[in-house]
Amino acid sequence: MTKCAFLGLGVMGYHMAGHLDVAVDELRVWNRSPEKRDAWGKTHRGIVSSSIQGAVAGAGYVVMCVGDDNDVYSVFDQVMEYIGPGSIIIDHTTTSEKCAKYCYDTALKNSCGFIDAPISGGETGAINGTLTAMCGGDEEVFSRSLAVISHYCKSISLMGGSG
Repeated sequence: MTKCAFLGLGVMGYHMAGHLDVAVDELRVWNRSPEKRDAWGKTHRGIVSSSIQGAVAGAGYVVMCVGDDNDVYSVFDQVMEYIGPGSIIIDHTTTSEKCAKYCYDTALKNSCGFIDAPISGGETGAINGTLTAMCGGDEEVFSRSLAVISHYCKSISLMGGSG
């Protein structure tokens, strides 16, 4: 599989990135706090990046799992500066409809795909790779995203368009 980036190593993201790390050829991770990045790097083979740019440059897939709308806007706008056409952004943050549509529209304008994919299952589901993802976006992009999401989610459904 192509290069992937995972942004956000919180309670769930830490474990989700771990599942993805063993499944892809190259995974680069980033987290706002260096302590979480460094801890993840000590127990996984993926590459720890100190910047969003370093994590996402050249990535075919970028997975985000951050705190809220404000975090998504901040991280997403930086991601868009450094990824190329054809890349897919998968956002697992539970956000507002407005935020999801902004990300979808912006990605589309930049010839990228976007899937909003809030997850449920908590830390236990993340540890066990049994999360549930409720996705919004285009069917073709969703189908391509399954190659990533299926490594940490047991149930994955396309619910309709983004937002």
